[in-house]
Parts: sequence; C-alpha cells; structure tokens
Amino acid sequence: PRTAVLFQPACTLHRYIRTTDDSTIVERPHRIRAVKVGAAAAWARLEQQQQLGANDDDDLDQLLEGLTLGGGTGRSKYPRGGDFKGKGPFDILDSDAQLPVDHAALRYVHPKPNQPPDNNDDGGWESASSSSSKLSARTASEIPPHLPQGDLYLCPGSEPAIFGALGACCEAVDRIVAGGGRVTAQQQRQQTANVSEDQQDATTSYDRAFVAIRPPGHHCGEANPQGFCFVNNVAVAAAHAHIEHGVDRVVIFDIDLHHGNGTQEIAWRINAEAHGILEERQRRSAAAAALKTPRSIMYASLHDIWSYPCEDGDPTLVAAASLSLNGGHGQYISNVHLEPWDSEVDFHERLYPKYREGLVERAEDFVRLTRRRVEESEEEATRKTLVIVSLGCDASEHESAGMSRHNRNVPTSFYRRFALDATSFAHHHAAGKCLAVLEGGYSDRALASASAAFLSGFAERDPSSSGNDGDGDRKVVDRFTANQERDGWWSDPHLKKLEKACSVAKPRRGGAQSSSSSTMTGLLVGADSGAVIRDPWLARSVEIFAHLEDT
Repeated sequence: PRTAVLFQPACTLHRYIRTTDDSTIVERPHRIRAVKVGAAAAWARLEQQQQLGANDDDDLDQLLEGLTLGGGTGRSKYPRGGDFKGKGPFDILDSDAQLPVDHAALRYVHPKPNQPPDNNDDGGWESASSSSSKLSARTASEIPPHLPQGDLYLCPGSEPAIFGALGACCEAVDRIVAGGGRVTAQQQRQQTANVSEDQQDATTSYDRAFVAIRPPGHHCGEANPQGFCFVNNVAVAAAHAHIEHGVDRVVIFDIDLHHGNGTQEIAWRINAEAHGILEERQRRSAAAAALKTPRSIMYASLHDIWSYPCEDGDPTLVAAASLSLNGGHGQYISNVHLEPWDSEVDFHERLYPKYREGLVERAEDFVRLTRRRVEESEEEATRKTLVIVSLGCDASEHESAGMSRHNRNVPTSFYRRFALDATSFAHHHAAGKCLAVLEGGYSDRALASASAAFLSGFAERDPSSSGNDGDGDRKVVDRFTANQERDGWWSDPHLKKLEKACSVAKPRRGGAQSSSSSTMTGLLVGADSGAVIRDPWLARSVEIFAHLEDT
C-alpha cells in the first residue's frame, strides 16, 4: 500500500467577507497554499533520497505531467500506468467529494442543532465560546450572537468548503480501509457506493492518507461550533469508518497547540454509550456476546494548557484538558501538556519520551484493554482499528507569536518523529491504517515546515526509522545519522530558500512541460536561480508546487 495526500479545492471558498478588514482573522483557508509548499518539498526530498532518476529529465517530465490537476476528478496526479506508476514517495489526489448533510456519520456526531445556552453556565460555555480573536462583535454579523464572532464566519462558499472537507475525510477513510484493512466484499461494495467511479483506482491501494482541509474541526463538540470549527472532521471520519466499514476502535492522536475539547466531548459520549452496552451485555445471556461490538475511541492530546480554550483559566475547561483515564467508566483519554525546552536535543531527550508515553503508550493500553473486554483475536482487532492524527501545525516553533504566546511548542523535527511513531503504532495495531487530518496552523512557515516534516515521516516505509526496535549498534548509529540528515532538511536556511522560491513560482497554464534547469528557473521571478540549480531538491519543489497551484 501507498500513502495519499488529499487536497479539497472547495475549502478555499470559505472566506471572511463581513468587512473588508481581515487583519484580525487568523483562520484563512487559503493558507492551504503553504501546505502545498510543504507537500512539494517533502516529495522532492524523499524522491531525491530514493534516487529515482533525480537527474533524469525524461523521468521528471512523466512524473510532473501526472501532477497536472484535472479540476477535481479525485484521481491521482501521477500517471495511471507505465514504469513510474507508484514509484514516487506518495500520491497527491484532488478530492471533489461533498458529504451530504443527512449522512449517517454526520448525524451521529452532530445529532442536534446548536441552541443558545441557558443562564446556567455549568459547562464552561462562556469561556469556551469567547473569541480567541480580537474582532469586535459590534459589527453586523452572519453568526448568531451567542457564538464567538471573531472565530466564526460564513460566506456563500462556506457550505461547499465545510461539506467538502468532510467529504475528503470520508473519501480518505474509504481509500485506506480498502488498502490497509482487508475489507469484506460487502464492505467493498459499500466503499464503491461512497466513492465516485472516477475516484476508484483498481491498481493503487493506500493504508495512509493525509487530508489537507480547512476549516479545522477539533474544537467543535456535538452542537457547539467554536474556535474556527463548525463540524468535527475527525469525529465524522471515525463514525464513517464504523458505519461503512465496521471499524469499532479508533485511536485519535491530537497534536495541535490547543486542546481538542470538541473531539474529547464527542469521544466521551461515544465511549459512555459503548460502556453501557458492554455492561448490559455482561448481565445478559452469553448469546448477547455475538452482537456487534460498539465503537470505542481513544483520545490522546498533546497541547498547551495555557492556550485556548484554557487561556482564561476556566476550571471546567482546564480540568477537561488535564483529564487522564485509562479505562475507568469506559473512558480512554490522555491529556499531556507541552513544556518549554532549551534546545532540540533537550526536547528529544527530556520531553519527547514523556509525550510518547502519554500518547502512544496509552493507546497501546487502550488496544489491549478493549480487545480483552470484547474477547477479540489480535487479527480481528487490527482489522477493525483505525488510527487518526489531528495534525495541528500551530504547535510548531515557527507559529506566529500572536497565536503561540506561552513558549510551549515543538521543534520541526517533532513532526517527523511523531509521524514515524504513529505509523509504527498503526502497523502493529491497525493493519497499517492511519489517517492524518489538518487542524490548526496560522503562519505559512509553521504550516509548510510542519506538513513537510510530518509527510517525510508519514510516507517513509522503513520500519527501522522510528527508532523503537532493538537492532544492533551499527543500525542504531546509521539510523541516528539518517535521522539527523532528514531533520536537517527543514532547517531555517532551507526553509527560507523554499519560501522565497515558491513565493514567486509561476503556475504553468498549458503548454509543453520540461524539467530542464532553464525551464525550472523560468518559473521563478526574482528568486536566486543559482540556488535552484545548486539544490536539485529546491528546483523539484518549485516545479511540483507550481503544478499543484495550477488548478
């Protein structure tokens, strides 16, 4: 199986139009452009590493011809046949899926409409619904007055953007469950019903997918949009996996700067329902054990306890963002708080092991305990388990000071290392099935660097790369050297060159494609063409990015 990266062009239709001044609006879906920069750079770096004809112009022409977008067909941007099909580091797909408003997964996650709260604010609503932006609420607004005016906005393009984001997530689930989950014939028919004919690819299977969509979703609970989020994308994806594919165990790793209070709220309800069903089953006859296993969710979050939604110190929200339950009352929740670090070495030696313990090791407990409770075989459990990463890029060291105000963040190298750990966990406990969904990220450098680093680990297929196996000293040294080299791909000097080159890249509109140095530098206006020629990865990044922009 391969790795897919899905973009949903409709997401950029969600824009702030309430006034002409959007200087205080930090959630701007057109920043997905920065994720395209990151994806292009990750592709270029990984391809160069694999030495797949990095200097062969003919090979590059064929690959880049496949990159040309076709107006939302949902097909891979790479050739459908020939020697180069499936040889690149990952496939970049363009989704045009739109989830219907009456879809069963959406109705399950968000079963009731939003209503103004009553006067008893016992759930911390007032603090949670307070805006993290500084926009005045006095402006005439399309958002109901009881909702945060600075964080939520709507325009005519918001509906296709929001339902398109959901559709892309569910399409990704369909693809990776088919590729990594060994589904039954009935489940295959269900998948076919949810993916258009143009989207089906009989020759390519996927077990990993990264979905680059906005607006984000992890702050939205059952019926309370907030924090830029109108629906909970990952929760709907998890419900879709259960309804359409029989996945009954989902692990959600949330690595956003902010606590995913909405996802945790939804996970709590789902787990409470599952706990009640299992308790009732134990009191009934043995025949009840044959009933369908209820869905269970492990929610594990790494976040800054000093930031939204906890920035005001609301006791209910702070307590929720600090909760840790390893099976009590049927709940599997682990919250880990970001801490300051002095150097990258300090981060990886002192902090990362604690973060991994609170996320990955607690998820291992979840898999073991839930499998024991329903008496599943290991093979059956892995087939029915899905791993989801809520990929927040705003925890990056490169996030803007206005968003990341408390000196709690992660180095860029964290994203690759965690991607390796998440995919290793999925390999052992979910038959490889791993879905990553974009959450926060509000500066271009944070989005580009974090997505590039994450994809460089997410698409890697070397099982020894995670560093958690017990091989010999020689392999340990070789792996350490390789990790240092790959983490160095996203150093500040390289990021600056990448940003400068891609900021002036000109998308090609038709005409013959060529990968010669003159053609590549011809895409640039004002950039250092010498740097492009000296750094083949940079030239490749610019070319791929230009084609991704040519939509």
